[in-house]
Amino acid sequence: KIKKKLLLPNPKVVASLSKDSSNLSISDQYQFVNERKYYDIKDSVYFLPNDYEECDRLHLLHYIERCIWQSIFFSPIEDLLNQNGTKVLNVG
Repeated sequence: KIKKKLLLPNPKVVASLSKDSSNLSISDQYQFVNERKYYDIKDSVYFLPNDYEECDRLHLLHYIERCIWQSIFFSPIEDLLNQNGTKVLNVG
């Protein structure tokens, strides 16, 4: 059987983010370091820049991985899916 581990965000961090961010204006939620925009929320779990340059980098990474793997996902379950009696639940 395949077991999936569901990763949930830390509830304390989520609660503090929602409390902190509701009282802040948009300009108070960010800080600039070396001309890059970052979240400036205490205990934020996202540490990478939050700007167009970072968005472009993530898009490039996505297209490189698509080119390498020739697919939008890579998972070692192909043999399992090809076995008789395998059932798949499509929830999308």
